[in-house]
Amino acid sequence: MSKIIENYILENVLGAGQFGKVFKAKNTKDNNYYAIKSVKRQVFDENPKLKEFTVNEIHTLTKIDNEHVVKFIEMIKTNNNFYFVYEFCNGGTLEDDLFSRGYFTEKDAKPIFQQIVKGLDSVTKLNIIHRDIKPQNILYNNGKIKIADFGFCKPLQSKNALTKTVLGSPIYMAPEILRGEDYTMKADIW
Repeated sequence: MSKIIENYILENVLGAGQFGKVFKAKNTKDNNYYAIKSVKRQVFDENPKLKEFTVNEIHTLTKIDNEHVVKFIEMIKTNNNFYFVYEFCNGGTLEDDLFSRGYFTEKDAKPIFQQIVKGLDSVTKLNIIHRDIKPQNILYNNGKIKIADFGFCKPLQSKNALTKTVLGSPIYMAPEILRGEDYTMKADIW
């Protein structure tokens, strides 16, 4: 039997992690599908950093309106859980696509890269850095690229500000960051 949270019927688990599960859910008011992340309240009490990252993600996504960035819809609180409702992306991840193909030709990669850049452009215009761009966080929705997982993102005080915190997935980090080098960009690429 499916679980019902307000207007949403949680149908099946899309993924599970250390702190919760993500469900595909149907909204009974508009008949559209959404992705709902369920996290127990107790987990937030035990992991203040998780709460900080979640609040950060929600705050950031409510500011961004771009067709290449996953939309945050709403948060629902119950006695035991928080439910975070996001736009549902129906086409899997860039990582899934890469594994099934084995590699991308330049012709295939170019439109994907262009869409990622368009999404990141709206993020950087708000002086925000994502800090965890990787194939698992690039989703497809009806063939369109959507950037997801803004939990590690950080607002910068100015366009030329740097962050000293090392976060993200080491396999996708620049070597300079992994070596702990202090580097500055020589040109404004935006």
